[in-house]
Amino acid sequence: VTLHKNVLLAASQARSLPPIDGRSVEDVYLKKIAGLRFFQHMSSSAPDAADYQKQNRGAFEAIWERANELLTAQGVADAFLFGSELTTADAFFVPFLYRVEFISKAILKEHFGTYPRIRSYWEQVQLTDEAKSVTGFGKPYIAKMMLSSCLPCKMCPYFVGCRKCAPLTDEMEQKISTFMEEKKQ
Repeated sequence: VTLHKNVLLAASQARSLPPIDGRSVEDVYLKKIAGLRFFQHMSSSAPDAADYQKQNRGAFEAIWERANELLTAQGVADAFLFGSELTTADAFFVPFLYRVEFISKAILKEHFGTYPRIRSYWEQVQLTDEAKSVTGFGKPYIAKMMLSSCLPCKMCPYFVGCRKCAPLTDEMEQKISTFMEEKKQ
């Protein structure tokens, strides 16, 4: 809803808005909409989504395997990915583990069974102050923020059909289709 409003606003004020990384503000919003539509399509049961989902599962498993290799190569149980201190690699891997836990504790436990070294790593990381910048924003925090901004009240009219998203122009829809095709490649 907000993206649709913003892209229409950006289109109406295109000349007065500065470009972002060489793209118009309108194109930035259209690309965001395309990304969301692409994700929605590839999460569906559409025939072309199966290959995409299979690739994602492969990448998911490869991340676990590589992290396990790195941790095992450290030779000690209390090491991080590249030694005794947190590094940029950990800064990328910790949110990955956190999101897996956030989405499905069962999948996390299943993979901890396969990769016990990652379980001890996760337990160790959670003891650090740095981890709180990731793990401090769980479901209770999200629920509190949604309720404090009355998000359910704002979204309800769209779900029941009382309000509709602002329609995009044919030209905008064409750009979104082009951006989605680019993502497929």
